[in-house]
This record gives sequence, C-alpha cells and structure tokens, in this order.
Amino acid sequence: MRRLFFGFGLPEKVGRRLAEETEKLEGAGAKVRWTPPERMHVTLRFLGETDDLGAAAAARLLAPACRGVSALRLIARGLGAFPEEGPPRVVWVGVAGEDAASEAALHALRDRLDEAARREGFRPEKGGFTPHVTLGRARADEDAGGLLRKKLGPGVRREFAHFRVDEAALFESSEIYGEKTYVPLATARLGARG
Repeated sequence: MRRLFFGFGLPEKVGRRLAEETEKLEGAGAKVRWTPPERMHVTLRFLGETDDLGAAAAARLLAPACRGVSALRLIARGLGAFPEEGPPRVVWVGVAGEDAASEAALHALRDRLDEAARREGFRPEKGGFTPHVTLGRARADEDAGGLLRKKLGPGVRREFAHFRVDEAALFESSEIYGEKTYVPLATARLGARG
C-alpha cells in the first residue's frame, strides 16, 4: 500500500525562511520533530493508504483538476498549532492567497481535487480545509507545550514569505534510508488550457 496526497512543495527560498523560524521556536524546549525545508509542503487533499490501481487513478485525476486553475500567488503567514487548546501536536504556518483571486483559486483547486477523489471512491476527508505548512510535530507535554504556545504568540499574524505555485503534484509519502520523504508520482501545471 502507498500513502498518497495531492499538494505542492515550496520554493527553496521559502523553505529556508520557514526553517529560520523553526530555529527560533526550538528555544521553547518542547520535544518537536521539525520538518526540514526540503520536505515542507501544502497538502491539498489527503488520499491515504492506496494500492497501485488507486495510485494510477489518482494520477489521472490531477491534470483535469488543475486545468483552468490559475497559478497561485500565495503568502506564508501566521504561526499556529493543532489542536487549538491544550498541548500542541502540530506546529504550522498558514498559507493564503495574496489577493481574493488567488485565495479563490487555491480553494477551487482543493475543491476540484476533493470532488474528483470522492468520485473515484477515495474516502472523504474529515474536517475543513486549512491551508498550511507543517513546521513540526510535537510530543504532548503540558509544560513544554505552554512554552511553545508562548513562542508562537508573536508570530500569529506575521508574514514570512510571498511565493508563486505553478504546479500541483500527487505525492507518495515513504521512507528512504530511514528518512521520511515525499516523492512526486505525477505533476500538472496550473493555468493550462484545453
């Protein structure tokens, strides 16, 4: 079985900028497995454990879903954590459109991928879509979690980077030599016509 999702990676410069921010957050003393910049991404639609036939079907869905959706002009903005209350488990930075058109395009792309996946028989996702980049995963620790939340506080509205996304991908989450990695199985350009 293969663990798959639709999403897009970040430009190298944006990954480096967000890695600088994680270095500041490390001072909170929480036990967090920080995401290296080369693995930072935005998940548009999680597909889960999928066999080879499902992976092939998912790859076929990508280009039609991307067709006609404009390239995305985005902002990495605002630090946060899931869950909202109690010890943080996931530390993230939000992602939003630079303007109303880019915000609408981001959500349209997600909706198209979600609808296509459901039509193909992939399980519906729980909860709403909150575009974000996972910066790290924390162990539940009340004391360190409180310190980490305090460190996040000043960054809740800060803009970290502006960037453009020209393609989306179907990724497989796997391990290579004991390291988690995301391998693109298929890509599709945004804004393509026809």
